[in-house]
Amino acid sequence: MQQGRLPICLDNRVLRHHGVVAGATGSGKSNVNSNIVRAAINMGYCVFLFDHKPDYQNLDKPNDEKNLFSDINWQPQGFDCKLCYFSLSDDKSGKANKNETLINVYASSFDPYQLASALFYKRGEELQQENMTLLLSAYKDDQEERQKYTWTLADAVKWIRQLTKEQMSNVLGGGSITDKSMSSMLRKLQARTMPWMDRILTYNNAQLPGLSIPKQALAPEINVSGLIEEKTINIIRVGQSQGRDYGLFLSFLLDRVYKAKASNADLPPIVYVIDEAQDIFSGSKQLREACEDMLDANMRKGRSLNIAFWFGLQKFSALPDSITININSRIIMTHKQVDEAKNALPGASQELLSMVTGLKPGESLMSLFGSNSIVQGKMHPSKALLTKE
Repeated sequence: MQQGRLPICLDNRVLRHHGVVAGATGSGKSNVNSNIVRAAINMGYCVFLFDHKPDYQNLDKPNDEKNLFSDINWQPQGFDCKLCYFSLSDDKSGKANKNETLINVYASSFDPYQLASALFYKRGEELQQENMTLLLSAYKDDQEERQKYTWTLADAVKWIRQLTKEQMSNVLGGGSITDKSMSSMLRKLQARTMPWMDRILTYNNAQLPGLSIPKQALAPEINVSGLIEEKTINIIRVGQSQGRDYGLFLSFLLDRVYKAKASNADLPPIVYVIDEAQDIFSGSKQLREACEDMLDANMRKGRSLNIAFWFGLQKFSALPDSITININSRIIMTHKQVDEAKNALPGASQELLSMVTGLKPGESLMSLFGSNSIVQGKMHPSKALLTKE
């Protein structure tokens, strides 16, 4: 070890108190996240890693950038734990891991307000969002009265189209909507469906030799509780999904994981590594608020169940105040503006903050939970291979 340098390791106490890794493109956030994941796996965690660009599709392979290891006694190696690959997208990207599974979630699994906010997210669509919330809530109640708890968005649309004007007025609380406005709303709804919601499988059903008839069926919903295993990394490729996709799926996953943990004390601790977190808050005001409330609630109540959150993003200020107040560890990498570091590290001196614009890739200013001071650190290279553009 070089004189004046001390190792800084993440222990369970630091990991479970939530953290953030913030820095400009090329600052080394993905490398830091990889090491955070390795620390979590070494402590027996189950990891849910949201892969945005993607960066984490080759974690089973050792890092091949040998120059990064030339001056340190540390051998590259891939993760030898259980790796499970999933995708929200079905874009057939060449970067996708060949072993990935396409995710499916039923529309019935979402709160009507969350779903309507994700589908009607543009400025000027506030009334459509409000109407759709009421319509979906009424449909959900109707189905539950019939003891039907699983339904698709297409099922809901069919039910809405069959409502009489009187029924429609009752659902909308005495309000009304023109046929033209209703048609416009339903067209937008159908055009904005997400590839991972109500996913339809097509398969061939052979009737006679040489003759097959294509058939379609609703794909089974992902079993989230079955993914919670010790020393397992669940890598979820977000692909080109917009923030509304990202936030909506995250609300589903967090809810299912929390319920599983709350009902089974024997499940391992969990850490979410949420890359490019700023995209979650890039939608409409209603969707931003819904995502903010969802994350805030899960961060506060999840800690008692050993559920930790680590966010990766380009600017610390992209996180709402209700989220940052729950974050106890902050790893701030190079930024173009000193004020960004000041927001993230309010106790830092001006001299220390001035360093943030000159930090090299892998270098950071760190304030970890339980520490008494802010220190300058340099992260070891990831042992595992990160996906290259």
